[in-house]
Amino acid sequence: MKKSITIELPEELARKLRSLDASSIQHVVEEGLKTYEEESSKRTLRDYLPYMQADDILDATRKAKEETQTLLEDQGLAVIALMLSDALADILHRSREDTGYVSEYVEEMAVA
Repeated sequence: MKKSITIELPEELARKLRSLDASSIQHVVEEGLKTYEEESSKRTLRDYLPYMQADDILDATRKAKEETQTLLEDQGLAVIALMLSDALADILHRSREDTGYVSEYVEEMAVA
């Protein structure tokens, strides 16, 4: 799929470009886009720091800290709930074994 772009240029530059053939222009544009994509994909946080304000960085850090704290609390509560449910299940299982409930249930199922 080809797309066309209209660009207004100063007359002198337009004359120079007219002397080039279309494939040369296309090659230059493709190389420029390729270089731009390669450079933009290699950027790190340090590249953006000069453009960021101290307040922006502090706000982003505070927000990330709050989100992390919430996730850790949620995970901690989930782990505690799992441990409690496991402990309760174990207590119930042991109490049924101690009272003979399990053996009675097994005997009833064998008779049926």
